[in-house]
Amino acid sequence: MPIEYERRFRLAESAAQFRQRVGGTWVLRHVIDVTFGVAGMESMDRVGWIVRIRRSEDLTGTEGDVSIEYKAALAHATWRELSLSVNNTMAECAQFLSSVGLTSGMVIERVRATTHSAVRISVDEVRWLGTFVELEGPPELVADAAGRVGLLAEDEAGAYGDLLAELLRSNPDIDRDHRIALARLTGFDGRE
Repeated sequence: MPIEYERRFRLAESAAQFRQRVGGTWVLRHVIDVTFGVAGMESMDRVGWIVRIRRSEDLTGTEGDVSIEYKAALAHATWRELSLSVNNTMAECAQFLSSVGLTSGMVIERVRATTHSAVRISVDEVRWLGTFVELEGPPELVADAAGRVGLLAEDEAGAYGDLLAELLRSNPDIDRDHRIALARLTGFDGRE
């Protein structure tokens, strides 16, 4: 199984400004993740892994590719990930995961712009959370890339799931909107 090292930073500038400043060729996608686990939203914290359904589509709204992915925490910023492409809808995948005993957790929806070099750089405009840069690659190259593109250690952010869980606990309006989005995508609202 592939092991990924990633660091995420909150951006003060807009995604467009960052992409222009960094340069390169960027591919934009609309990405929706729905997480599942043995403890719903708390699965990563309690057992150290989740299964997510990911749909990635171009920005025209054309139905995109769907995959089921396993993600497990190994150490700080280090993950074991495995992905399987499927020919099913998100709702069908959600029904399958629910039928094997996993509970839906959360929706993480974003517009992602990605460019590749020795390090994959993604700029994510994440619904409810804001704008972030995610760097993935070997640890020494990620640290070098962060410095080259002007990212500062004090702007480093946690995992989207952790940030969203904290926001949902503290904001009933966003929690309601999130449950509606979860139900729309999966048929479940996180309380099943």
